[in-house]
Amino acid sequence: MTRFALTFIRHGETRFNKEKIIQGQGVDEPLSETGLKQAAAVGIFLKNVRFTHVFSSDLVRTKQTMHGILEKSTFCNMMTVKYDSRLRERKYGVAEGKALSELRALAKMAGEECPTFTPHGGETLDQGQAKPSASGLFFRRQMPEASPADKVMWASEWRVVTTCSTFPGGEVLG
Repeated sequence: MTRFALTFIRHGETRFNKEKIIQGQGVDEPLSETGLKQAAAVGIFLKNVRFTHVFSSDLVRTKQTMHGILEKSTFCNMMTVKYDSRLRERKYGVAEGKALSELRALAKMAGEECPTFTPHGGETLDQGQAKPSASGLFFRRQMPEASPADKVMWASEWRVVTTCSTFPGGEVLG
């Protein structure tokens, strides 16, 4: 198996993150001013890294995060980002656009707890956690000739990034 460097980026803050409103896939909230500043700060931190491949979820919050990072890059500011819906976070169905407290109430009424509860029209926790595995297949198809010299940046949502960090050798920084 070929190894390569992989940098996970979680999108910057949105107004809905701050207000604890479920976004999932159906609510495509843009970054807040704080989120734009966070993306720029990550861009400054990574400005001298020569990424060979850049991938992102196709949601607005991750697109804006990736743009904010790449515009600060010394080497990658003209790179083409490969946006793909398969890199999105878990779908929360009827809970999308509602407060986290409402999701917890729905789970309680169903005799379940978050995060294992699946709202109507949503993906199960197992389906959501399978996305990184599917994303691994996505990367292998996008990079059939991957080499140890490759440096990949991947921007997505919180659940995808934290699930990937549980892979052997995975690490979440700050």
